[in-house]
Amino acid sequence: MATAILEKLDFSLKFSPLNLITECLKNKKYGAIATIFDREGEVDVKIGSRFFVYPDNMTYTDIQEKNLKNAITDDTIHAKNTRKSTSTVNKYQLESGSVEVFIDVIKPPTSLILFGAGRDVLPVVKLAKEIGWHVTVVDCRAQEKTYQRFAFADKIILTRRDIISQQISIKENDLAVVMTHNYFDDYNIIKFLLQTKIAYLGVMGSKNRIAKIIEELNPTKNQLEKLYSPIGLDIGADTPAEIANAIISEIQAVLTKRNASFLKYRSQPLHQKYDVQEKQIINPKQRLKIEEK
Repeated sequence: MATAILEKLDFSLKFSPLNLITECLKNKKYGAIATIFDREGEVDVKIGSRFFVYPDNMTYTDIQEKNLKNAITDDTIHAKNTRKSTSTVNKYQLESGSVEVFIDVIKPPTSLILFGAGRDVLPVVKLAKEIGWHVTVVDCRAQEKTYQRFAFADKIILTRRDIISQQISIKENDLAVVMTHNYFDDYNIIKFLLQTKIAYLGVMGSKNRIAKIIEELNPTKNQLEKLYSPIGLDIGADTPAEIANAIISEIQAVLTKRNASFLKYRSQPLHQKYDVQEKQIINPKQRLKIEEK
């Protein structure tokens, strides 16, 4: 039997999820929400009660039952800090009954930084925006017309390759695609990005050109693992729009840890099911009795 909770969402409400979601999206950081959606027995808690973990690890809740709150606190903070890609359902068994809780990790929009402002970059930006990513375009030629050409991008940075590290701050969840078609720009950008916590670094260019850059930079094994070049999946892409599709698809596969193969050959379910994890909550008095025995 399916359970649904219908409620009014209002920013003015103290325990509204809208406030947490807004902060996560605004600051591009993770948060988590635990919602009680089922209860059996005499557990002193209301269906719809929530536990919030904000990006700065501040927590808020209207759950009063101490042992239950402690258990939900640990599990929700763990889900947020480990950045689980899927939501989970936990069933907590207490002395007075049981409670089922839905834990959802709030993820910030995928942040893509595109280095280059040529015509072939346009379809990449458009496709990334269509699927809800936050897109920054970096133009090392510092051309004013870039503002008009990429008006639909979230952010545009005009710079030079020799000062790029002073103008751009890379976060560990950021993704980067280099499409400058200029060897010296590529060299400086790749050198800068490899020293950051970038999650993905894709570079457009021939194998020989990228091999030369790698030879000169001599990156570590860990740095090489996040470098993808030539960029994109092998789907027979030729036109700029097709190449953009191959690039975005590769990034999506990397983010979700999928091998980008044909779904017809996949034996596992396409979408992960919510497996209920049952957990026994023992209050301090019961634990003391058990230890005495």
